[in-house]
Amino acid sequence: MADIAKVFWSGQSQAVRLPKELRFDAEAVRIRHDGYAVILEPLDDE
Repeated sequence: MADIAKVFWSGQSQAVRLPKELRFDAEAVRIRHDGYAVILEPLDDE
C-alpha cells in the first residue's frame, strides 16, 4: 500500500508534507515529472 501525503499552500507555492519515513537527508532536491508522476531526488553534495 502506498503512503499518502497532504498537499497544502505556502504563500503562492504548493507544498507536500512528506511522511517521516520518506523525509530527505538533504538541503535541496531535484524535481522532475514523468507523465503524471512528480519525482524528487536528493542533490548530491558537490
